[in-house]
Amino acid sequence: ELERMDAHQRAVATARHHVTERILTLHCPWPQCDRAFVDYAACVAITCECGQHFCSLCVRKTACDHGHMFVSQAQFNEHHRQRREVELNDYLQQLGAHDVAVAVVEGLREMLREVRLGSVVERWAPRGGQ
Repeated sequence: ELERMDAHQRAVATARHHVTERILTLHCPWPQCDRAFVDYAACVAITCECGQHFCSLCVRKTACDHGHMFVSQAQFNEHHRQRREVELNDYLQQLGAHDVAVAVVEGLREMLREVRLGSVVERWAPRGGQ
């Protein structure tokens, strides 16, 4: 499908895929695995189905200071909302093409609002333009 798109459409599709798969979705940090995870059970120490252990807060395979810390679902969600907001704004800025960034956000407007990233929508693609 990408081969039938013009350069702008390809850039938007590629960026949109990156946002949904790499920024909005949490993954096992082991490159050999890379499974998405959505369940959280109070302890930040996670063992993936692949057998690897990592921290679900910093999502790193290296040791961190979190250990077997317990946080509520609300704290976990807020932590990752903040992480996603920073990563998404940084990524959109690094695209270097404002029109591509706006198109990505426009295409993901409802999804971004659902995951409480309305501030990103308002920054990049406010209703009525800028």
